[in-house]
Amino acid sequence: MALAREARTLVAGRVPLDRPFAIGCGNHCWVSGMGAVRAGRAARGLFDIGCRRLVSWGFAGGLDPEARAGLILLPERILGGEGEWLPADPDFRSSLLEVRGSPSLDCENLLTVDRVITDAAEKALLRKRFPAILVDLEAFSVAEVARERGIPFVAVKAPLDGVAQSLPQALVRTLDPWGRLMVGRLPLCMARMRKADYSGVLQLWKNDRLAHRALRHFARNLGWAT
Repeated sequence: MALAREARTLVAGRVPLDRPFAIGCGNHCWVSGMGAVRAGRAARGLFDIGCRRLVSWGFAGGLDPEARAGLILLPERILGGEGEWLPADPDFRSSLLEVRGSPSLDCENLLTVDRVITDAAEKALLRKRFPAILVDLEAFSVAEVARERGIPFVAVKAPLDGVAQSLPQALVRTLDPWGRLMVGRLPLCMARMRKADYSGVLQLWKNDRLAHRALRHFARNLGWAT
């Protein structure tokens, strides 16, 4: 996973960054920071310490109106930006679907891109170009490592921002690679935000609570939460 906030669906308290740590049922987690390079390095690091299944766990953006906060989605395939795709391991995915306790939605495809998509119009264009209902930054990279190492992979995603929801780009710039607020950048962010942006930030905060709760509930059902 990329963000410290995502890791807090699995562990309580302080979250180690950019190194492996244990969670429930003998599993391990690595909070990589955002982006494909970091995610791939973390996935290889987990393999090197003995992990023989990989999960891309956390939040994703919605590309379909049905992909709303509070749901847990397990895509069948991960799409790359050039039309390539990699499958989730069907047996591993089925085993997780059997214990999913949160509200759910069938999900065929998740698209991985190389930057945070904040504009609703751009999300709509991605939806037209790619047959995906979710978008993220890391899953394809983790799936590639799993393919290279010959081990099962699955993505577990909770939609955060909807397809019709735009986010202020200035807000994204206040976050470090692990999604933590850099307080020093907050005044400039607020100065650049329009009045209409504040309602979007409020909705994102509400969605974050729903997505976090759904992931935490699923983690507990799996026995992964500590």
